[in-house]
Amino acid sequence: MTPEQIERKRKYDREYFAKRYAEVKDTPEFKAKCKLVRENFTKEQREQRTKSSRESAVRWRAENPEKARVARRAISKKYFKTDKGCLTICKNNLAKRLGVSAKDLPDELVEAKFAQLKVRRLIRDLG
Repeated sequence: MTPEQIERKRKYDREYFAKRYAEVKDTPEFKAKCKLVRENFTKEQREQRTKSSRESAVRWRAENPEKARVARRAISKKYFKTDKGCLTICKNNLAKRLGVSAKDLPDELVEAKFAQLKVRRLIRDLG
């Protein structure tokens, strides 16, 4: 198959499964089942799910470092479109590195760090 045919088939498959899932998702039986599962979920089960998803993410990043780097860049580009999103991410990262709560960081410090990051990016892009 040519690359165009492969891409056309992938597009068709995505549309088909999205439509099919939407039909199933809108049924009352499906909604009732989802609600029942959410209500019966224990705290331990939630913690186990979080732990296992973290472990699988770490394992995936270790197996595919290049894909992980590309994915991380794509996510950061998505969030770095607005200044508010940039400041929030910068604040969270700074709080994580300093070991304090994000609420405890003064806004002036976050804005200064954000300006420093902008300068570093410009230097990297130009040089």
